[in-house]
Amino acid sequence: FSSRRRHTRYISVTGVQTCALPILRQEGRGIGLINKIRAYGLQESGADTVEANHQLGFADDLRDYEMCGPMLRHFGIRSLRLMTNNPRKIDALKDLDIHIERLEHVSGSTRFNARYLATKARKLGHLLPPSFAPDSGSPTRKA
Repeated sequence: FSSRRRHTRYISVTGVQTCALPILRQEGRGIGLINKIRAYGLQESGADTVEANHQLGFADDLRDYEMCGPMLRHFGIRSLRLMTNNPRKIDALKDLDIHIERLEHVSGSTRFNARYLATKARKLGHLLPPSFAPDSGSPTRKA
């Protein structure tokens, strides 16, 4: 296997013949596993997910999707049905000349994740239904 193949996994999804899942080692929006654990500690002290990154000296999201272009092209993939709420990810892949059809990723808002989801919608522009935001003023975008 080439290095590109080693980091791409194929999975079976109902109703989809072939699915490629590129694995990018960019834990915690690019800050790494150790710093993500540090960020969790800051979140336990009251910081939201974006504030925790900032307190550790990082930007909102440091992920780089450049490597997806060659990985996907290697397998002849020119378009994706992408399950995401992240408009930055959509834009980054479109910039790599990958056609994107966005599939909304909805897992449900609970008392445990409501603040996190609201922060992602408000501060990172994530495309979430208005019902996910505890404060109805949280902006959401449509893709």
